[in-house]
Amino acid sequence: WKNVIFNEIYVKFWSLQIYVVIAAVILILAFLLKSFLIPIRLVGTVLMSIAWSLAAEVALFQEAMRQPTYWLVPVSLFAFLMAIGTDYDIFIITRIREEIEKGLDEKEAIKTAIVTTGPVITGAAIVLAAAFSTLMLSQTLLLRQIGFTIALAALLDAFIIRPLVVPALITLAGRYNWLWITGYSIRC
Repeated sequence: WKNVIFNEIYVKFWSLQIYVVIAAVILILAFLLKSFLIPIRLVGTVLMSIAWSLAAEVALFQEAMRQPTYWLVPVSLFAFLMAIGTDYDIFIITRIREEIEKGLDEKEAIKTAIVTTGPVITGAAIVLAAAFSTLMLSQTLLLRQIGFTIALAALLDAFIIRPLVVPALITLAGRYNWLWITGYSIRC
C-alpha cells in the first residue's frame, strides 16, 4: 500500500497537480487583484519560503540526524504554505492598493502597508509557528518533520519574505505591478 500511495499521490502530485495549483492560483489572483505581475511574484515568494524550509529540513533531518525526509512533508508544506502565503500577501497588496488610491505615492503606500499589516502578519505567523512547532515533540518522524518545516516556513515568510523581499520586488516593478488587460488598474 505504501508503494501505491507513493506512486498515486506523491509522484502524480509533483508531476501534475503542483503545476495545476500554481496556475490556478496565478489565474484567480490575476483576476481578483487585476494584475499580471503580482500573482507571479506572489507564487515566487511563497515558493522561496517552501524551498528554504525544505532545505533546512534536509540539512537537519537527513544530513545531521540521518533520517530520511518522509514523502508527505513537501506535499503538506506546499499545500499549507500556498494558502497561508497567499493570504498574507493579499493582505499586504490590498493595503498598498488602498493607500495608493488614497493619494500616497507608491513608495509611501508600501511603507504604510508594511507598517500597518506587519504586526498582524507577524503575530499570526508566530502563533502558527508555535502551534506547529509542538509537533516536534512527537515520537513520529513525520510529525516532527512537518512541524519543523511549517513552523520555519511561517517564520521565514513573516520575518524575511513579507517585510523585506515583497516590498523590494514591488518597488522594483513599480507601476508594472498594476498592469492589467484594460491598462493599469490603479494610477501610480
